Amino acid sequence: MKLTRTKLLETIRAFNDGKSAHQAGVKRKKKWIRYERRHSLTTVHPDWHQRPLDGPWVRAIIDDASRKILEVREGNNAATDERIQGMEQALQHGPIQQCISDHGCQFTTNKEGDCYIHNIFKCHMIMP
Repeated sequence: MKLTRTKLLETIRAFNDGKSAHQAGVKRKKKWIRYERRHSLTTVHPDWHQRPLDGPWVRAIIDDASRKILEVREGNNAATDERIQGMEQALQHGPIQQCISDHGCQFTTNKEGDCYIHNIFKCHMIMP
């Protein structure tokens, strides 16, 4: 008896629950999940960038849902005081529920035993 290509494929499909050899070996990709928030001011991201060769620092606070830039500042250093002023400026757009940062020194600096930016978060009931 001659084994034809059709007979071979039928045998493989029967062995693999109706799937071809290629389909049986390929795993289905998981659906991409979007982690951005749906409602504005649910979460904000403070971020900074310094231009190459010691250029000025640009600090921004971005809304996660709308990608709107709530506040942007340019300065010569990444000072904590500038961060606090920027967060207060961003709070003028409305109450913010959560702030996701990279926990850099601007957000964890302790002066006199207390972190200024965390006091701002507590005062406005923002989850760090």
